[in-house]
Amino acid sequence: MLYFLFLFTLVSCQEEQKVDLSQFILPDDLKLSLVAKEPLFEAQVDIDFDESGRIWLCEMRSYMPNIEGTKEQTPNGKITILEDQNNDGSYEKSITFLDSLILPRAIHLVYGGLLYAVPPNLWFVEIKGNKPGKKTLVDSTYALKGNVEHQPNSLLMNIDNWIYSTSCNARYRLSNGKWLKEYTYPRGQWGLTKDQFGKLVYNNNSTLLAGDLVLPNVLFNNPFLKLENAYSEVFTENQKVYPIQATAVNRGYQDGVLDEKAYLINATSACGPLIYQGNSLPEKYNGNAFVCIPEINAIKRLILKDDGLTRKAKPIEENKEFLITNDEGFRPVTLYNGPDGIYILDFHRGIIQHKAYMSAYLRDKILKRSLDKINGMGRVFKISGIGNTSHLSNIDFSKNAIDYLTSPNIWFRDHSQQNIITNQRTDLEKDLLEVLKNEPNEVFRIHALYALEGMNLLSAKFIIEQLNPDYPELCNHLLSLLKREEINELSLLFQNKIRLLLNEENPIIDLGLSTAIAKLSFFHSNKMKEWYEIILSRNENNALFSEAILSSHTQQFSKLVLSNETFKEKQKQLEQAQANNKKQSYYTNNIKLEDRRTVGME
Repeated sequence: MLYFLFLFTLVSCQEEQKVDLSQFILPDDLKLSLVAKEPLFEAQVDIDFDESGRIWLCEMRSYMPNIEGTKEQTPNGKITILEDQNNDGSYEKSITFLDSLILPRAIHLVYGGLLYAVPPNLWFVEIKGNKPGKKTLVDSTYALKGNVEHQPNSLLMNIDNWIYSTSCNARYRLSNGKWLKEYTYPRGQWGLTKDQFGKLVYNNNSTLLAGDLVLPNVLFNNPFLKLENAYSEVFTENQKVYPIQATAVNRGYQDGVLDEKAYLINATSACGPLIYQGNSLPEKYNGNAFVCIPEINAIKRLILKDDGLTRKAKPIEENKEFLITNDEGFRPVTLYNGPDGIYILDFHRGIIQHKAYMSAYLRDKILKRSLDKINGMGRVFKISGIGNTSHLSNIDFSKNAIDYLTSPNIWFRDHSQQNIITNQRTDLEKDLLEVLKNEPNEVFRIHALYALEGMNLLSAKFIIEQLNPDYPELCNHLLSLLKREEINELSLLFQNKIRLLLNEENPIIDLGLSTAIAKLSFFHSNKMKEWYEIILSRNENNALFSEAILSSHTQQFSKLVLSNETFKEKQKQLEQAQANNKKQSYYTNNIKLEDRRTVGME
């Protein structure tokens, strides 16, 4: 049985083992700083910052403690708080917040407390100073199945006020004092990030970068339809990596895995992706994707090219990684958009392959290189621009909420949005409406929209009135918030807005309308069919549009869309959906079918 020691433990830093930063190769316009290291913590796999500038770490200490992987169920995992006592950007003290955990794997500071995962459970605990307060079981089936490499992880509060996870078919939020759970698409393997508009990006061990082409859950109105085009889209045309030395690789014995120098050719443990959105690095890095490549002790940088419907990611330079070292203990596993740079969690273990998949080949390589001796360690690094000396000190979201909500740094925007919602800052309604209606930056408008949504200050009429073709991504968010039952009395207003948006001939808006038109009553089927014809005729080569339309209709609406020639090839997809209808929703798995919309958990 899991148990907690509610300790307030200050650990003083022992004499440090020096970390040679000169071993790391990275661009000349950036600097790498060591933020904190063992013995303050070890084997950290997740990170978050609180508003006081403290770092929270999730320590998976018992993961593969030896070559056999024995004693992995030892309850020695921790959730630790790091404090920077002299405000110099380095962290000198650690506080044990929770102890005696078995393989904890994810943390997230939300709603004034801490959400954390210890399989199979997802917990929420209030924070009382430096001690845990009341604890609530959010989900007893969060990480019910799978081994440590494939269980859900990487809790992420998205711009839409829902919390998502990698490798998980559920999303969560706290509303009116009750935890809610909805099914969603299961994404990736380890690590989750988002773009500025709230589309989710992820990867798996052999795919550098993949992600969603649509906003989360907008294609889930027909829960029995298997989606084929909108999710898990691979963004990287190849998965090549560029090591500077031969490293111990699990499948190195297979043809095509290593080159003639025994260097790895393609990624085998890609994880922890991040889309950087800040102002602590030079502008050219903003919007870039970064991926951890721990098997070659490196981090890859990719340029994202996005036209709103498709997305591609390409490396900046061939035959070279963004950051790399010949230190085989350097194991980047998680990247984080911090308030003052990119934070790197270096697991710093010789063994990162779980025993469930370790080959005899890798075992031999580990023992010969004495990699099993690199244990009980952990480091946090920060990447920032040359000359950038900023770091987070105490800030006051209560006084400068709107300024932070419109910051160029996503960390401040996200935290301000959630601070407003958690504290129900209805006194800011006027200021938020000003941002939503008049701010030229579309991203800031979307943050203001969801700050209002999180305080239940939006009406269907107001949402429809804000639809403006000059802001296509905002339009898609507004359309996603409309509910079918709320539109009945606003049908004429909504139809007029649909015509206005269709006249724009913008494919991004067309995609949003593909899912939103179905929210009209079936009595408007002739208009709906006409509008679908317009959308499909100018986007005929993109299967995403037909799938979006299909996903927005339950089976009773199928005949309406099937009359169009474009949907003939989708007949089998709909037939399969009808078969699923007799069984279970395609994505629910451990969520009961009758609870597939929203369920509350005590």
